[in-house]
Parts: sequence; structure tokens; C-alpha cells
Amino acid sequence: MTAGTSNGLSFVALDDHDAALLAALQAEYPTATLSPATDTLEAWSQTLVAFLTGAVQDIALPLDIPGTPFQWRVWRALQAIPYGATSSYGEIASALQMKNGARAVGHACATNPVSLVIPCHRAQRSDGGLGGFRWGLWRKERLLGLEIGDRRLETGDRRFVEIGEIRGRERRFETGDWRFVEIGEIRGRERRPEIGDRRLKTGDLKLQFTQLPFSTNLVSIL
Repeated sequence: MTAGTSNGLSFVALDDHDAALLAALQAEYPTATLSPATDTLEAWSQTLVAFLTGAVQDIALPLDIPGTPFQWRVWRALQAIPYGATSSYGEIASALQMKNGARAVGHACATNPVSLVIPCHRAQRSDGGLGGFRWGLWRKERLLGLEIGDRRLETGDRRFVEIGEIRGRERRFETGDWRFVEIGEIRGRERRPEIGDRRLKTGDLKLQFTQLPFSTNLVSIL
């Protein structure tokens, strides 16, 4: 759901249900008067849809949101993170010359009212974990996969997704009679894996594949 004024976007939220989106909008701006979308707001929404489908990478849309000076410093730092890159809460705090300010940065991310435009999904924990995300961690994971450049591959009637960069500890898990291994860190985008059994390699680089447990349609922008 998107909402805005004549000056810019004020609200971009992600959820599965219209009622929850409307409730979140009213909680964010309890004194606002709501009216139907204008052509300008519709155009801004289409830009966000294009981002979610991978058609555009940079979102340069005007914003009209309230925030403290500190929140705006963090939000501008988030907007400075390039498409396909990530930064830790601690790194952002250090860039803002805030010693031990990672928690405060995380809180500023959590209060971001315009998802995607202020890309708080690019902020992670220092250990490579996803951290938090106001609109659901699975959406954060999908957004990062979109930006990094995941590719969908077919093996018989099983579908897999290759992630360009994965950080974190090695994890092993079972899916039916197929075993998958997530490697702690994988880098690179252009790979030509040979699909045979469950163990895949390109040169000396192991690859990780996981079944998609969700729809490829991330969210509908209304």
C-alpha cells in the first residue's frame, strides 16, 4: 500500500491483507484525512512495482515523512547503500560516528514508514544474520535475493533458486528425500552449475540451492 501528499510519498507498506495495511497507515498518521489516489501517486506506485519485478534498480521518489534529525541521518545512510549491497547496523553507526550505536540504528530502521524507497532491508546484523524487518523477514530475504540476482532453475518437477551471496553459518536441513546444504558465504553472480544430484559445484565453488516455499509474487502495491 502506498500513500502520500502532494509533496511526496508518506507511506509504503507490505502485508498480505488490505485491512492490516489500512490499519498500519491509520496508526502511522492518526489525524490524516484519507482520499483516493491521484495520478501522481499511481505513477509512484508503478515505479515501486517495477522495482519489485526487477525492471528498475534505483528509486528516486520524493518523500514527505516526519522524522527526527537522527532518524533522517540513518535513513539517508540507508539510501546510500547501493542496489545489491548490504551494510550492518554497526557499520552504519560507525559511518555516522556513533560509538555503540548499532541498536539505535536498528530502531531507526524499524520506524521507517516507506519500505523500498528507504531500503532498510539492506541493513543486517554484523554476523551476517538478517536482523529485523518491519514487514516480515521472509520479505527481507526475497528483496535481497531480488537485488543480488537470484536465478530460478528447473530440475524435473522441482524448482530451485540460486542466491548470489549468502552470509552466515553453515546450515544443513532436510526437505523430503532431498538434502540441501547452505554454505556460510557464497559470492558471485554468473555461475553455470551442472544439475545432477544434490551436490553441485562450479570449479571449486560449492553452490547452494533451496526450494522456493512461497510465491514469486512478493507483494501487491495498491
